[in-house]
Amino acid sequence: MPEPVASNPEPAAAPPPRPAPCWPAALALVGAVLAVYLPALANGFVWDDTALVLRDPLVRSPWLAGEAFRHFLFLDATGSAFYRPLQRLTFQWDYALWGFQPSGWHLTNLLLHAGATLALHGLARSWLAVSRNAEPAAFLVALAWAIHPVHSSAVIYVSGRADSLAALFGFLALRLALHPGPHPGAAHRPLPASLFLLAAALSKESGLVFLPLWILIARFGCRLSATALLRVALAPLLCYVLLRAGAQATPPPPILPAPLVTRARLALEATAEYAGLLALPLRLTMERDLRIAPGAIPRLLLGALLLLAAIAWWLRRRPDQRPARGAALCAAIAYIPVSGLIPINANCAEHWLYVPSAFLAIALASALPSPLPRRLLPAAATAFAAWLLFLGSRTHLRNADWRDPHTFLTRTIATADAPDRMRMNLAGFLFRSGNTSTGLALQKEVIERRPDWHEGRLALAGMLLAAGDASGASQQWERLDGVERLEPEVLLLRAVAQAQTAPREALTLLRTARDLRPASWSFQQRFARALAEAEGPAAASADLAEWMRGSGGDFRADSWSLLATLAAQAGHPALAEEARREAKRRDIRLRAAEPGTAAER
Repeated sequence: MPEPVASNPEPAAAPPPRPAPCWPAALALVGAVLAVYLPALANGFVWDDTALVLRDPLVRSPWLAGEAFRHFLFLDATGSAFYRPLQRLTFQWDYALWGFQPSGWHLTNLLLHAGATLALHGLARSWLAVSRNAEPAAFLVALAWAIHPVHSSAVIYVSGRADSLAALFGFLALRLALHPGPHPGAAHRPLPASLFLLAAALSKESGLVFLPLWILIARFGCRLSATALLRVALAPLLCYVLLRAGAQATPPPPILPAPLVTRARLALEATAEYAGLLALPLRLTMERDLRIAPGAIPRLLLGALLLLAAIAWWLRRRPDQRPARGAALCAAIAYIPVSGLIPINANCAEHWLYVPSAFLAIALASALPSPLPRRLLPAAATAFAAWLLFLGSRTHLRNADWRDPHTFLTRTIATADAPDRMRMNLAGFLFRSGNTSTGLALQKEVIERRPDWHEGRLALAGMLLAAGDASGASQQWERLDGVERLEPEVLLLRAVAQAQTAPREALTLLRTARDLRPASWSFQQRFARALAEAEGPAAASADLAEWMRGSGGDFRADSWSLLATLAAQAGHPALAEEARREAKRRDIRLRAAEPGTAAER
């Protein structure tokens, strides 16, 4: 990537011609992806798939495509800061094709990762075009990236596909920055690049990083004017901000940032951890909590040494290293948001390397001498081939870690630095699976480790109540007095506890909880069923219909199905039939076995 130009430069030379398509390389890359990830087709839904696939009402019909842009993720599940409508649109497509058969959803993940690999291959070919061995180097960059197990959680895990989507569109946008079109005027056509950049941002928040990357590459690679840059970059940014600002969200629990010194230390540790994973990915896990991981001092020292080495290399400023320096700068820009310096919901997760590692691979390929000295070539080729074989084998084995929820959670927790939320999820899974005592014991252990974790204490209260220990549950929720954000959930537990002995008081508690969460289907559904028992189905159906016209929205198939049931019980067959029709529009796989009953999917 060339150096910045003066304010009144001479006309820049045209960028190198776009490399012709290389179909054998493309087919080989797709084949490699399928070979290492094929076992994922036998896996089920795990982790956040429960909320984002099985429980999200907006994935069940293409008719709801517009609603996908009006709601953050984790609708009807929990608070979230994730706005990823394009991910949700792909879920709609999968549901239409496969229903809830997980193999089809996993196939889509594989194809998206293969698409991102091909996009990276094209970008690498353009980036390395000045190199004598551009074609083999670009192929090896894409191959190593495609089969590297550090990306496995973005591919094997259905909800992880947001990384592949964002990278696919982002790499395509950057390819346009290097080769904007077949003739000079095409460089000033903003639409394709703007659309790709917008699609990357709407796939995952980290896709926004492609905006500064595109500006950097287009300004110094193709030397576009500032006006052209603004025309391309500001349009998708403005669209994204407007769409996100207009979407409905339930705020997640606040993230309390650690002191800057602590974050800087964790960032150095994370850098060392990531370097080890990229070089020799032996111990893989969904995410890590470096605060409790052993070996903090060695990680800190290694991270500092890596940072100093990178700075020293950068300061050398050799003219023949410009492409490598440009790729390294892009890798750094993509890495900073996930480095640990900026507070987010974890401090180390290997799938965050999906985009930074691509540019790091291009930088390494650009920095190597071309060609390698003849005396080193056999040993280097053998070592690299062995490393690729190891990567592919490790990725192939990694598929089994995601087979089902129990396997995923137990193998993740087996690592020494698994976060407590993994343990809480395993506790809940065991409890729901009938292992009540084991689940309760594990959840109590989580609370002993983190007594100030309010969500964990709430989960323990719910388990105790479901296990019949109302007194123990009461002791737990009483310790949540004053935690305003969890007040509706506490009221719900109290209502469940009083449902048998004081149904009127329970109904009042449910009404208050519903009013505090006016858009929550979970609260409204419970209230509607309780109201039907207390005051009859006519009152419940009227209340539910009013809620659907107001804060709740009319996009849920489940709410229409419940309305159909209540209307039929209240003796309103016309309303029940209309509600069933509306439910089927919102869930294309909904089949009513009997009037007013929910369907078999």
